[in-house]
Amino acid sequence: MKTKILFNVMLLVLISIGVVSNDAAKVALQRDTITVFATHGMSSLAGTLVTEYGKQNPEQFFEVKSLSLSQFKDAMNDKNSLGFIAQRPDVSMVSEKMWRISIGRNVAVTTINTENPFAENLDKTGISPKKLAEVISGNQQKTWGAILGNDQAEPVRFYILNDPSLKVSVSKFLDITTDAVAAIETKSAGELIEILKNDKYAIAFCQLAAITDINQQAIIEHIKLLPLDRNGNERIDYNENIYGKLTDFERAVWIGKYPKVLTSNVYAVARVFPENENMADFLSWIVTSGQQFVELNGYTDLVYSEKKSNLNKLNPT
Repeated sequence: MKTKILFNVMLLVLISIGVVSNDAAKVALQRDTITVFATHGMSSLAGTLVTEYGKQNPEQFFEVKSLSLSQFKDAMNDKNSLGFIAQRPDVSMVSEKMWRISIGRNVAVTTINTENPFAENLDKTGISPKKLAEVISGNQQKTWGAILGNDQAEPVRFYILNDPSLKVSVSKFLDITTDAVAAIETKSAGELIEILKNDKYAIAFCQLAAITDINQQAIIEHIKLLPLDRNGNERIDYNENIYGKLTDFERAVWIGKYPKVLTSNVYAVARVFPENENMADFLSWIVTSGQQFVELNGYTDLVYSEKKSNLNKLNPT
């Protein structure tokens, strides 16, 4: 009798284990695959984020597809699809009517060597877009005197990273054609940085991420941002004084104190608000722990307030 009872108990246990195992398998199979669409320039970033998130969440499946801008809008028609796209504030693009959150940005900046003998003066006066355009596109001899309005004869050499989107941003900011930007092109950010470190009379245009020390969260040594005198009154006003610390500058960019034509935001977009919990968790990870991988892919990360705002957007009360 006891043997029969023990047998029945063991049978029930085995059946229960089988049911639980089946249920677990069904849950795993029912976990929706998230399709990630990325415009061609965003493919590397999308791939990195999916890979790194997958290391921590191996049960989540992703499918990553690279698309042209013309294909992007039509592809974003499924509730389980997510898109990554870079969008300039001054250009109307396909993602404007979609649900979206920012995950990083590109910021074009003007930089000089910290040993530039005119750096202290420039911190007070800045340089206006008009004056910069006159010197960089003019046929006259390019000297610091032409920039400072005095007789300084030291030559000023302009450099720019060979990046089409950067050239467009700079030309629009200076209100000249891209061909008129008479700057020496460098093949890589590393090459430009080395030139700038060794030429105290140089001015260089590059992305903020290229000169950011990720570990220190500061501008790399021997390089500083050149203040922009946006209203052309030959002084840096209170509202223009945003170049002291990297964190202050990044916040100023976010709240609109920096020329919008020099920024392009990177967005994660969806057809509608992502009610899929797995997708929401992926996005929450991107705007928090995943920011390090956004930076490693050459973009500037979000400021603290922006991260908090995005989390509130993903998890509304």
